[in-house]
Amino acid sequence: MAFSKAAESYLKAAKVQTEIGKRLVSRLDYFKLSPARVLDLGSGPGTFTRELKRHFPQASVIACDLSVTMLQKIKPTLRFKPLKISADAVCLPFKENSFDFIFFI
Repeated sequence: MAFSKAAESYLKAAKVQTEIGKRLVSRLDYFKLSPARVLDLGSGPGTFTRELKRHFPQASVIACDLSVTMLQKIKPTLRFKPLKISADAVCLPFKENSFDFIFFI
């Protein structure tokens, strides 16, 4: 799988995705959201998974990516150990309306 092979160098190559993600996260302050469950769809190595948890500390934030190798790059901290789910965005293993907020770049 191409994404799994690219896991080591992904962040260096994902400049556009990173910039777009930063801009999207910075704009979350404009909305009064208090989600209980957040899905970081296409989470990659978890760059925005951590940002989403910081932004929504009360929420359960789940990282979902097609690549298990990418998910393994997400390092848990003492305060945050995200649930990591490997799945295709086209066929997610969640019930309808399982999330209050979905972040997807």
